[in-house]
Amino acid sequence: MRYLLLLSIYWLASWLFYRLFLEKERFLRLNRLYLLFTFALSLMLPFVSWSMFLPSPKWANTPEIWLPVVAIQSEVAAVAGEASKFNWRLLLLTIWGVGSAVVLYRFAGNLWELSQLIRNGQKVKHTAYAQIKHPKIDAPFSWFSFLFWNGSQDL
Repeated sequence: MRYLLLLSIYWLASWLFYRLFLEKERFLRLNRLYLLFTFALSLMLPFVSWSMFLPSPKWANTPEIWLPVVAIQSEVAAVAGEASKFNWRLLLLTIWGVGSAVVLYRFAGNLWELSQLIRNGQKVKHTAYAQIKHPKIDAPFSWFSFLFWNGSQDL
């Protein structure tokens, strides 16, 4: 659970950085490299212990003193304890699951749209890539060995 939470936080931070600073860049290789690198790095970062980079606090070496437990108004505490048995872990896991499902749904939808463009567009094969011309394409973009282009514009 901790791994999934940290992984999601790292992915969110790298995605926000990409949206703020790199999305408008025209260096597509740099963008792809950044996205692949941050994806791989985020898979490893939850295993890093950040405490070794931080100085230990001054009170870290003081001895611990345990006091005996004294029950005061045990009936009220028991009732309050029963009322506060909300499962935060289940809530966080549900939020993460719903978010993952939404992202997966959008990803599948985008793949479907790409396959429709490839299927319905006019294909021009070149040596290293295939150019797909379609009037629904507003801005040119590439995906693997495909170059998507508006049919009314020349290359």
